[in-house]
Amino acid sequence: MATADVGSEKFEAGTAALRECNWAEARAAFERAVDDGAGPEALEGLARAAFFLDEPGVAIDGHERAYAAYRGAARPVDAARVAIALAWEYRAYRGQPAVSDGWLARARRLLEGSGVTRERGWLALREASFALPGDPALARERCAEAEALGRELGDLDVEMTAVALEGLALVSQGEVRAGMARLDEATAAATAGEMSDAVAIGFACCYLIFACERVRDFDRAGQWCERLGRMAADQNVRSLRGVCRAHYGTVLMLRGDWERADVELSEAAAVLSATPREGADAFARLAELRRRKGAPTTRRCCWLGPSTRARTVRALLPGRA
Repeated sequence: MATADVGSEKFEAGTAALRECNWAEARAAFERAVDDGAGPEALEGLARAAFFLDEPGVAIDGHERAYAAYRGAARPVDAARVAIALAWEYRAYRGQPAVSDGWLARARRLLEGSGVTRERGWLALREASFALPGDPALARERCAEAEALGRELGDLDVEMTAVALEGLALVSQGEVRAGMARLDEATAAATAGEMSDAVAIGFACCYLIFACERVRDFDRAGQWCERLGRMAADQNVRSLRGVCRAHYGTVLMLRGDWERADVELSEAAAVLSATPREGADAFARLAELRRRKGAPTTRRCCWLGPSTRARTVRALLPGRA
């Protein structure tokens, strides 16, 4: 996030709270700063806090208002950074890839002629992540670009996120050994405290978990998931904690440890319930576990929307291993 001279005590309090991962405190401080007429940095800070609090509506609204303000102030690089965030939010929160692609295109155009910037690295990373699973070759190309930019800028967050995402792309192409080596390296950097951006840490770690589940590498997942869960709790990254537990719960289920799996998946579903895609995924995993155990799931899933209910019902059908 930019640190232009907004100057207010409320803005500075919000910035300090973000550094300490006190998301609720940051949200409240930035809201007060916005009410006092602070600039787009406060709106961006509010959106960032809302992201970690799993408040998608607040995050999107804050980012859209910040984008408009940056554009009005003729600050294209800052506007591009916000557009990149909106591209992810419209895909993850709203399930609207066309809108997401539109924001990504705006970011790309705004960064033309901007030189070497962190934003260019994140643009390449978003393009890479959106290319998976359909086009791993394109994903690897964009990851290489982001990794090179991260090294040139001395930005380990960009570099290691690129390393992790390329690892996932390699695994998707069947190059499991090479891909997992890169994922292990990036996750080690994240858990060792070398990376500082909580968003980058979250994405890098999630890529490892996704890859492990994709190739059913349950031993590797078990080694990392508990460590990632502790790190997410320390940094108060609620959504990462939930995603880690959802995937770890599946690992436990497939290992046959159903009671521990039930605890992990139930708590993950509760944590992720405010985020439609991840919440639906956690409930579907819990439904599959309950199906295997022969336990009822209807009451836990009845609040979900029609498409999610259909997915849960499919998870309960006989014959699904």
